[in-house]
Amino acid sequence: MGIAEKTLIKTNILNATSSKPNGYYDKDTGFIFIKTLNANSTFIINLTKQITLNTTFTVNINNSDLNNTNNNDSIFINVNDCADLNITVTVNTLNPYFDDELTYTITVTNTGYSLAETVTVNTTLQNTGFNFINANSTDYIGGLWTVGNLSMGESATLIVNLKTNKSGLVNATFNATTSTYESNTFNNFVNLTVNVSNNYKPTDDLVDLIISINVNNSNPNINETVLFNITVFNNASTNATNLTIHSFLPTGLTPLGIYTGNWTVPNLTAYTNISFTFVANITSYGSFVTNTSVDCSELDRNAINNRANSLIISSAPSTNYIDLIINVTKIDNLTLGETFTYNITVTNIGPSTAHDINCTISLFTGLNIVNQSTSDYNDTLSLWNIGNLTGGASKSLELTVNITNTGYYNNAFLVWSNENDANPQNNLALDNFQINDTKVDINVRITANKTYVTNNETILFTITVTNPSLNTATNVNVTLDIPNEFEIINFIGNDTNSSYYIGNLTGSSVFNFTFTAKLNSTNASTITVNATLNETDYNLGDNIDTITILPLGNTTNGVADLHINITVNEQYPEIETVPIFNVWVTNYGPDNATNIEVPIYIPVGCISTSADTYWDNSTSTFKLANLSVGVTVKFEVSFRISTTDPILFNA
Repeated sequence: MGIAEKTLIKTNILNATSSKPNGYYDKDTGFIFIKTLNANSTFIINLTKQITLNTTFTVNINNSDLNNTNNNDSIFINVNDCADLNITVTVNTLNPYFDDELTYTITVTNTGYSLAETVTVNTTLQNTGFNFINANSTDYIGGLWTVGNLSMGESATLIVNLKTNKSGLVNATFNATTSTYESNTFNNFVNLTVNVSNNYKPTDDLVDLIISINVNNSNPNINETVLFNITVFNNASTNATNLTIHSFLPTGLTPLGIYTGNWTVPNLTAYTNISFTFVANITSYGSFVTNTSVDCSELDRNAINNRANSLIISSAPSTNYIDLIINVTKIDNLTLGETFTYNITVTNIGPSTAHDINCTISLFTGLNIVNQSTSDYNDTLSLWNIGNLTGGASKSLELTVNITNTGYYNNAFLVWSNENDANPQNNLALDNFQINDTKVDINVRITANKTYVTNNETILFTITVTNPSLNTATNVNVTLDIPNEFEIINFIGNDTNSSYYIGNLTGSSVFNFTFTAKLNSTNASTITVNATLNETDYNLGDNIDTITILPLGNTTNGVADLHINITVNEQYPEIETVPIFNVWVTNYGPDNATNIEVPIYIPVGCISTSADTYWDNSTSTFKLANLSVGVTVKFEVSFRISTTDPILFNA
C-alpha cells in the first residue's frame, strides 16, 4: 500500500523529519510518500518552513478510504514582518591620487520577506578626507541617504562623487538601517578604505620640478670657500613657465661675487634641467644648512621635491682657539620714565686666551645711561674695554639706564678681540623692545556766549575738556568755582553746582558740557574751572581756565569786544620743523581796547624760536597798548616741534 499526502508548502522548506523510516517528503512535488500505514497507527513528519502563513494538508492512499472527510487539514500561522537589508559598496579605485576624483556606488537590497520601511544609509564620506562634488539623488544630504521603503527583493542605488583632500589611508563607513524588524543585521555595514597617494594624478597639464643642491666641500675650515651647485629638472611632459628659484644662506656663510639668492627662468621645457652656481666663504665654525626652493606658474604634481637643502659642517680646531660669547639680560615690561639695569657678561669659552677684547654697546636715542658698574666703559665712545680673558674666564658690566622716549628700541652689543673667533655668531647680542606712550594731557577751557551783560541777563557757559594725547585719561572731573554773585539757572552736575564728573576720556577726544546763570552784581565776577584725572598730567598749565563777566554800565574805561583767531602755516608738521602760528585779534567795540594781552599756552614739546615785536618772551604773552574799534592786528610766533604727540595750541 502506498499513501501520498500533498501539501501546499513546496517552497522555502528548510528541513523535513519523519517518525517512521517508511515515509519521506519530496520537496520538488510537495508530496509526502508513505509506503505502508498499519491499522490504528500514525505517521508523523515534521516540516520546517521559513515563513508559513496558511498551509493545507491532503492525504491520498491507494486503497479505498472508509471516510474521506478527515483526509484534509490546514493550519494558519501569524508571522511578524521580517526584512533583511544587504548593503554593497564599490569605489572606482582603491589607490587614488591626491585631489583625484572618486565615485562611490552604494546599493542596498531588501532580501527579507516583508516590506522594509524607513530605510536610511549613514555614511562618513563627508566627515573624512574627501570634498563632496555631487550625488545622483537629492535624498543624500551631509552623508545621510534617506532611501525610504524597500519591498521584498527591491534594491536602491546611490552614486556619490568626491575629491580626495589628504594623503594616506582614508576610511569610510556605510551603515543601513530600517524601522522594520530584521532577522540579520550583519550584512548592514560596510567598511571601505582607500590609500591616497601624496602625488597629484599625472596629466598633461601638470609639471614635476625636482630641485637639488650640492657642494664641493661639506667639511670646510674657517675662511675657506665652498662651491654650491643648484639643479632644477622638469620631470614631466609639460613645459614649466615663470620659474623662481630661491636660496637661503645661513649666518656664517658669506657669498662672494654677485649673489641675490634669487634666480628666474622664463621657461623650462619637458624633461630638461638648468643649473646655477655660486661661491660662499665660511666665516665661523658650526653646522650650516642652506635651503633652496623652486616654484612655477603651473601646478606641480609633487611639491615635496620642490625643496632641498645642503649641510656644511665646519669644525673648530681642538686646541689653540678662542670663542667669545656675550649674554645680555634686563627686566621686561618697561615703561616710559623707568630706570632699569643691563647686565652684560662676556665669556671666553675657548681654550686659548683672548687678547684686547672690546665690546661696542649701541643704545638707541631715548636711553640715557645714568650709572655704570666699572670705569672700563667709555660712555662717549659707547665702548667697553674688557682686556684679556683666559679660557673659561668671564667679565661683567652693569649699565643703569633711564627711558626718556617712547617708540621701538633696537639695541646691539658686539664683542671682538685680536684673534679669529671660532664662532663669531655668538659675538652679537640684540635687545629689542617697545615703549608705549603712557602720557596724558588734559586741558580745559570755559567760554560764554557773552562777557558783557545787563542786569538779570542769562549767560550760556560752555566748558570744553580736551585730551590731545594718545592715551585714555580716567576719572576726569571738572571742579567749578562759581562766585555767589551768579544765580545758577540750569546746571547738570552735583547738587552744589561745584563739579562735573566726566569719567574716562579717550585719546584725541573732546567733551563739552554747559550751564546757564545770571550775574546779579554791578561788579565783575570771575568763574574758575579746574580739570583733574587719575594719571600724571605732563602739562598742568592748561588744566585751569577762567572767565570774567562784566556788567554793562559799570566800566570806567569803556567796553570792547575782542575776537581771536589762530592759524598755522603747516597743519601736519614733521618733527624738528618750525611751523609759524598767527594770532589774529579784532576789536568789535563799541570802545577802543587798551592794554591788550594775549597769553600763549606753549604745549609740551614746543620751543619758541622767534616772534614779532609784540612778543614778551618772559611771560609768553603778546602785548599791545591800544586797538581801535574795527581794527585787526596779527601776532606771529614760531615754535620748533620736538615731539610726535598731538599738539593743542591755545591763546
